[in-house]
This record gives sequence, C-alpha cells and structure tokens, in this order.
Amino acid sequence: MSDTKDELVDNNDRTHDSNRSVIIILSVVSLVLAVLMVTTQPTSGGPRVILLALGLVFVILNCLCLLIMRTIGLLKVGKLQLQHEKLTALLASVAAIFILGLNTLNQAGVIDVLLATMFVALVYFYIIRRF
Repeated sequence: MSDTKDELVDNNDRTHDSNRSVIIILSVVSLVLAVLMVTTQPTSGGPRVILLALGLVFVILNCLCLLIMRTIGLLKVGKLQLQHEKLTALLASVAAIFILGLNTLNQAGVIDVLLATMFVALVYFYIIRRF
C-alpha cells in the first residue's frame, strides 16, 4: 500500500515540475513577443516578423491550453492521458493559429471557422484511434 502512495506523490511532483517548466516557457515567450511587438512593426518587418509573431502566439496558446487542462483536471493523470492532454492542447493551438492567420489575410469567415473546427476534431479522433 505504501508503494502506491509513494507513486502517487512522485507523479504529483512530476506534474508540478512540468507545470513549473510550462509557466517558465510561457513567461519567456510572452516577454519575447512583447519586445517584438514594441520594437518592430509587422507591416514593415515583412513575412519573417509575422511568422515569428504567429509562432510565439502559438507557443503561448499551447502553454495556456496545457495549463488550463491541468488546472481544471479535465483529463486524468496517467501516461496515456498525458499524451492526450498534450495532443488536445496542440490541436487547439493549431486551430487558433490557423484562424488567426486567416484573419490576418482578411479571409476568416464563419465557414472557415467551422471547417477548421471540423478538421481539428477529425484529426484528433483519427490520432486517438490510431495511437
């Protein structure tokens, strides 16, 4: 019985350390994005600055989704569920960046948002069944 309790405590410590690293990454990337937005203008920087900004926003969204899922306790802690938790955060971030990218091109409409949502749901269910 004590072995099970030790394993649960050890698993909680790993989750706490993982959350700490996600928070550190979130802080550093947010700081870099803030410096980027203050020092440059996306229209004068060209596609490199826009892609860098979208990449940084992607990392921020991914970290936030992961922290929210862990905080709410949406998915149970376990090796298999942890992979699904990361996958869900990644797919939610990809969908948000895809829609944000369409919005920067002034091409985001209701149909595009619905198609992106359906595509993400389809990919999620395919990957869950495959692995």
